[in-house]
Amino acid sequence: MPPGLVRLISLAFWLVFMSFSERVEDAKRLLGTLEQTKQVTQPAKPSAPSPLEYLKALYLLLNYQYTGLDLKSAILGTLRTPQGLLTIAGAINIDGLNGERLVELLRKANVPEDCQARLLTALLTEARQGVEPWLAELINMVIGGEGKGKAT
Repeated sequence: MPPGLVRLISLAFWLVFMSFSERVEDAKRLLGTLEQTKQVTQPAKPSAPSPLEYLKALYLLLNYQYTGLDLKSAILGTLRTPQGLLTIAGAINIDGLNGERLVELLRKANVPEDCQARLLTALLTEARQGVEPWLAELINMVIGGEGKGKAT
């Protein structure tokens, strides 16, 4: 598990016991530590995770036993929006079409968000058969279906 994710999960666990000011101070300290670590030990690594790494981190956070229900609900609620569905679709290949290309085409065509959501939900329903098990479970958590995730 990446060290940044371990720190994030650890912070998520302690958030319920901390006051707001303590949370802000700890977050600043954590960000400062992460910046120093990146500069010293990983200068060549890009700062932003790939879309698939981002989704994997969200999946792990949703399945972490100490993640609060409000945080789980917020994550799933965000992923259920048209933009969230675009994030998931952009990370995978759907029926031989690169997800990033599909997202680009939807934006170029100025497809309304409600139509995008319906289209992406249908495509993700089909695509979950050919992806890694954790990603299929995340898709199930977001759009529902067989084997609904336990994080809802």
